[in-house]
Amino acid sequence: MRVLLIEPNYDCHVIHPPLGLGNLAAWLEREEHTVSIYNGTLYKATEKDFLSEIKLFKPDLVGISVMTRAHNKVKSLVAAIKRECGDALPVVIGGPQVTAAPTIVFKDLNADFAVFGEGESAFSDLIKSLEGGRRDLKKISGIVFKEDGQIIQNEQRPLISDLNTLPYPAWHLMPPSKYRVAPILAPAKAHPIAQIMTGRGCPYNCSFCASNSTWKRKLRLRSVEHVLGEIRMLVKDYGVKEIHFCDDSFTSNMKRAEEICDAIINERFNIPWQCPNGIRGDRVSDALLKKMKDSGCYAVG
Repeated sequence: MRVLLIEPNYDCHVIHPPLGLGNLAAWLEREEHTVSIYNGTLYKATEKDFLSEIKLFKPDLVGISVMTRAHNKVKSLVAAIKRECGDALPVVIGGPQVTAAPTIVFKDLNADFAVFGEGESAFSDLIKSLEGGRRDLKKISGIVFKEDGQIIQNEQRPLISDLNTLPYPAWHLMPPSKYRVAPILAPAKAHPIAQIMTGRGCPYNCSFCASNSTWKRKLRLRSVEHVLGEIRMLVKDYGVKEIHFCDDSFTSNMKRAEEICDAIINERFNIPWQCPNGIRGDRVSDALLKKMKDSGCYAVG
């Protein structure tokens, strides 16, 4: 199946590769789907631009990532796609806002399907169902859909237990070299920049953070070697000069954070890195801070 994944135009100065869509694209490519990512923020896209991209790529399905800031834009875009393409082109929404309120957002945006929670396997199973004539939709955990005019929200899908089974994000669909317009969330020392999530989730429950709506206060970590392999690939294949670790809290597991620092030093990458999402003050030590600095860290938050 040909799948077009869309990042809306958020009209903001912070422009970075859409890592969530990159993860989803890599999963789908592993299952031999043809995928493209269109970042509306990068291209300052208008509704007309999105429709032109659809005509150019000719997808069998469109997926749109939704954050609250773009809710009304996505609503308008979904309506435009339906006017232009009709029901022949299914539209699937997902992302943080959909996960926070699946049925409410699905109903208001009037998409064909919604994927909530961790999206890779749910999106994949939805595609398989559509390829089989909408077979067994009620058995696909983590989706919302309509049947006989009624909105049906299936049960939450369990989180992926082993993050080392995930492919690296589809960086070829969002080359870091294209993202020189603005740094990722904070001042940067070098370009191109790539952001990496070394794990998913956070065990804490801060009132200002939406992390737990997706990750359910469960911290899952990639192995040090898995992380190191992605850094090697980014440096070698994409000429990346700076890394941003975008975990909810990179140092939640202090021992593993130290091991990643040791690995970076041993590999002699000699590139600056930072933690733009910040780290917790109670999950760091003087020794760890020194090791972070020695390995190239220059900013946290």
